[in-house]
Amino acid sequence: MKPLFDGDHLRATLYDRGHDKLIITFDFRSPGKRDFGKDQPSAAFARKGFAVLRVKTRRNDWFINSETAALEDSLRRIANDYDWINLLGYSMGGYAAFRFGSCIAANAIVAVSPQFSITPDIAPFDPRYWTDSTGFDSVIGDLASRLRPDQKGLILVDPFSKPDLMHAQLITAYAPCVRLARLAGGGHPATKVLAEAGQGQIIRTVATTFAPDPRPIITAHRAARAGSRQYLNRLTRARRQRGRE
Repeated sequence: MKPLFDGDHLRATLYDRGHDKLIITFDFRSPGKRDFGKDQPSAAFARKGFAVLRVKTRRNDWFINSETAALEDSLRRIANDYDWINLLGYSMGGYAAFRFGSCIAANAIVAVSPQFSITPDIAPFDPRYWTDSTGFDSVIGDLASRLRPDQKGLILVDPFSKPDLMHAQLITAYAPCVRLARLAGGGHPATKVLAEAGQGQIIRTVATTFAPDPRPIITAHRAARAGSRQYLNRLTRARRQRGRE
């Protein structure tokens, strides 16, 4: 374990065993978040030959604060030490994966239900995070100017969640090489059905490939739906919203 960046707002810790490949993972949003919490790097990444860089934020600020630029500099420096870099994030962490992916020329990004922005002027269709957007710098946090047209990656999204789907479509408008995998009824994040079935590891497996393929995830999601209360509840709500029982 090696602290790469240790600030008041952001923290990055490296877990490396001499690998030449790196995966960077990010915090996700949690209600009332006020501290960094404990580090829990996945041993599965090490078994696949990846060093792990765990990036955390003290609050639900989408990693946009007075230390964002300094963290970027640290990421650029460490990127020179690896031949292959992938990023993985859920929700707020998915946004961060795209926000920081360009500064290190990430090989691939896997993001689960990420946001394009959390500000009302850019994402008026999604009020869920407006209370978190106080202090959010729209210039530092802008994705449109940072997304690479040739960026490879995969976004997992529940199409029953219109705000999540709209965020995903905005991201792919600027990064057209990023593919969408629609996990109907998956919730937010879109992998809840997989997690309920104990199949969450498939996300980590796909996240360690050079060109992430959505097919194994979609197949596993479809297989898990039959016995999923999460899926049934989401399907019922979606049908009712459309006036169908």
